[in-house]
Amino acid sequence: MSIKRHIIKTIECKFCGEILHLPKIDKNSEYICPICKNRVYRSGKDIRLVLFLALTSMFLIFISISYPLLNISILGIHKNLSIYDSYFLLLNNNLFLPAFILLVTIFIIPIMMLFSIIIITGFALFHKDLVKIAFVFKVYNFLKEWNMAEVYLVAVLVSIIKLKSISLMKIDIGLYLFFLFLFTFLLTVRFFNPQDVWHKELTK
Repeated sequence: MSIKRHIIKTIECKFCGEILHLPKIDKNSEYICPICKNRVYRSGKDIRLVLFLALTSMFLIFISISYPLLNISILGIHKNLSIYDSYFLLLNNNLFLPAFILLVTIFIIPIMMLFSIIIITGFALFHKDLVKIAFVFKVYNFLKEWNMAEVYLVAVLVSIIKLKSISLMKIDIGLYLFFLFLFTFLLTVRFFNPQDVWHKELTK
């Protein structure tokens, strides 16, 4: 006599801690916690698309670092500013806290998140044992809570508006590359759902 086996998907609501059991996950549906009414699951996009976006975003962040963001003329002083220059400018003026925030929000967190996504999707595409890199899932989920790319984007736009009122300013290629990086990075994070990859591994 054959026995049908059903894999129960267990998802913890990160908002209220309720444990939810879903006997079947529909990729075209969103799941709402019955207790707090927050969304607990939304299917991600194809991991090949996610991997492509992650690699593109990783490439863009490294090339946008050295290219000038702005050409500024103020009080007879002309300056080309890149992200790299901005970081050392803060250090040279003993602004260690802003320099640290810049380093963490622009470099460390996004790069580690992208690197985690590349590892996870690469393992999944080549049918490797994802259990061996379970810690990478934990790292990604932890870093995602600290991701502030959207906040930095708003800060850059506000800074441009403020500087434009007191100086002659020209936007350079680095800023376009940086905005393109932020766009691809946010798409990557939005399209990637580690639960999809992990559940697929556990249901083999």
